Amino acid sequence: MSACHDCTKAAATWHWGGTRLGCRGCEIRDLATMPKKRRDEALDAAAVQDLEAARALRREVRAEFDRIQALKAGMAPKGPAT
Repeated sequence: MSACHDCTKAAATWHWGGTRLGCRGCEIRDLATMPKKRRDEALDAAAVQDLEAARALRREVRAEFDRIQALKAGMAPKGPAT
């Protein structure tokens, strides 16, 4: 599976907001960047359909969330805010 333009940009820019309809990477990133309560509700709703698929989805979303957090930490300002 090849990455779309938005997934490629988001790989290096934690706050990239672009998404492509139907792109699995964009869907995962969208879930990973939701507020926790909304993310949990969306993942719980997926569990009603297929528990095993929902568990796999939850793992993918968590990995993307962790990737974004690591990218944010690397992009933290070095000096005091002005």
